[in-house]
Amino acid sequence: MKRLLYFCAPLLLIAALLYWGDRLAARLLDAELPGILSRELGIPVTLGPTRVRLLKLVVSSPELVMGNPADPAIHATNVSVSLHWSDLLKRELRLRQASADRLTVNLARWPGNDDPWPTDYSFLDPYLPDQLRLEHGLYIADERHYPVAVAHWQRQADGASLDWQYTLDGVPLAVRASLKSLPDLLRLQRLQLQLAVTAKDKSDSRISADLTIQPGTASGYQLSALVAAAGMQARIDSGNRESWTLPEQSSTHIKALDIGSLRTLLDHYEPAEPGSGTTAATAVLPRLDLPAHQGQLNIGELRWHKQVGTDTVLNFTTGAEGITLPSFSSHGAAGDLSGSARLGSSASGWRLDLIAQITAAEAGQGLAAPFLDSQWTWHAGRARMSAEGSTWQALLNTLQGEVNLDGSHRGEEETPVIIAAKLDNRPTELALEELDIQLAGGQIQGSVSLSGDAQRRLSGKLSAQHLDLNTLLPPTTDTDTAGIALPAFLQALPEMDMDWQLEFSDLQVRLVHL
Repeated sequence: MKRLLYFCAPLLLIAALLYWGDRLAARLLDAELPGILSRELGIPVTLGPTRVRLLKLVVSSPELVMGNPADPAIHATNVSVSLHWSDLLKRELRLRQASADRLTVNLARWPGNDDPWPTDYSFLDPYLPDQLRLEHGLYIADERHYPVAVAHWQRQADGASLDWQYTLDGVPLAVRASLKSLPDLLRLQRLQLQLAVTAKDKSDSRISADLTIQPGTASGYQLSALVAAAGMQARIDSGNRESWTLPEQSSTHIKALDIGSLRTLLDHYEPAEPGSGTTAATAVLPRLDLPAHQGQLNIGELRWHKQVGTDTVLNFTTGAEGITLPSFSSHGAAGDLSGSARLGSSASGWRLDLIAQITAAEAGQGLAAPFLDSQWTWHAGRARMSAEGSTWQALLNTLQGEVNLDGSHRGEEETPVIIAAKLDNRPTELALEELDIQLAGGQIQGSVSLSGDAQRRLSGKLSAQHLDLNTLLPPTTDTDTAGIALPAFLQALPEMDMDWQLEFSDLQVRLVHL
């Protein structure tokens, strides 16, 4: 009988622990854990009734609050964390898995003190789980909200990865970040990070970046980034003399950039048209309250359709009142472009000021390889423009200034071209007045305007005389169809109404296969 009792007693004890142990552990955690966390973290912690599963070492709670419950620094719902017996046997406490339905983080509500910031955060390593899953999250910084969804954190050897979904202006994005060394990050040493962003269901919208942040010897840091998107690659070198601040200077180098490909990429991230009859053209422009920064952008070859610029350099500064380009320059087929610009921002909208000029390139160089397909070449010119408005449409409609260009067109033969026009400040339309084009021994004069809100209207009143348009057309081939080829710029125009008054005298144009 005694042997039976000796055998059954441990079994009964284990059964009792299995039945009552979870409850006893939960009561113990409810009583002690909030106080322990409050003392360790230096912030009030409120924990909902816990549920414990001792065999699996899983603790869950319907709610976790850090800080003032009315305005917390951290608020999580349906929280679950798990430990591992192997760690406990080594007298180590390490989170293995964690999950939550919702997590809100507002670090501005975390209590501060006069103590210096730590230089090593390795003490956080045991509390960073091997895996973390989050259904919905919200990060609050400077009163701005950044919602995320379906976030998944996973540690892999020394590294870690984080995947999440984010909606930017109505466009759903998939984001992935891969960290090469988590210990280096916690020790505030060299940081190597890979980022990738893709718009949902648009594989050609991928933007990737390899970032390296090297802390300075005393303070500050240097940041290097390799960015790939739209068939281009950019290298960015930046940094700051102060730690924990945004870069104050940068230098960006791009070997080749196609404006058309870049435009296609940006279209993938364009928000849907605003409701209530508002369009992108009539939406209010944002305030450009930017961090103080000074940078330089270098582009080896800049291409837009068949127009090419080489060795393009833009110097720029940003600040609380907008963007300034103290100087920009680019080499063309026959002339060099240079100038300056400023885009100011205030409560009333944007203000644009631009001055540019083209000077002839050095003679005797011939046509360089990048310019062999260029149809238009310019060896002289100047432009002065200004505009002010609270919407894109208002900004365009208030454009005023003048444009003068002197160059040539490469068709069947080299055709000299001179263009002069004035931009007229009309509140309801973009107007090009006193248009004077001297082309192929003839002349075009008149005015052109673009007006309208939802449905745009392109209007013009032009007169032309002694004009031979054959010089502008490409050479004919046996495969050409009948009629006149539509110019590429007209094919690119969006749907709009046309209202033209045309007067021609002595016009020559080739009709194909009629």
